[in-house]
Amino acid sequence: MQAQATQQNQVQKIRRSLNYALINLFIVVWTVAAFIMCSPPSVCHDVLVAAIKPPFLYMGLYQFFWMYAPDPPKVYTIHIGADILYADGTEKSWEFPRLQDFKKDFYLHQSKHRYYQWKYYLFDPVGNAMILPDAALFAARKNNSDPKNPPVRVVLYNVTERTLLPGREDTGEVRTDTLQKDMFFTYHIKPGEL
Repeated sequence: MQAQATQQNQVQKIRRSLNYALINLFIVVWTVAAFIMCSPPSVCHDVLVAAIKPPFLYMGLYQFFWMYAPDPPKVYTIHIGADILYADGTEKSWEFPRLQDFKKDFYLHQSKHRYYQWKYYLFDPVGNAMILPDAALFAARKNNSDPKNPPVRVVLYNVTERTLLPGREDTGEVRTDTLQKDMFFTYHIKPGEL
């Protein structure tokens, strides 16, 4: 009886040790990967990021650390939208919710931040082509209020807006490029998909 209890204690200690080892391994791997992703651009950086990016994307752990200060890579903000064509020929433009829409509610704003970053994945049509049909269907379902007149085509677009970097003043000038829609994906909805 006592030998069996001792054996169970040893098994529990081994399991606990393995759990701690896996947790520590995860922390070390994540820390090293974060260091690699945050390192300055170079050939070595590109090779290492290319090696670690696929498994981290698969696990949902890849981060865009480079999007933060001191040098964001883009001075344009992504505003994804959809032009929706209905069965009767009418059209409607719909924009995916913007993070600025949630500024009044701090907790809602924070909970939607990951969703906001998802738009950056969506706007890479070459690297993430597999999610574009689902994004188009999402927009169609959000705007499918009349079953007799369903959406038949969705065109995803981006409207670029100039982002003011820290320390720069807004001159108030209207830029014509902010009004341009860059169409990047068209999806024809099949019967039964909505």
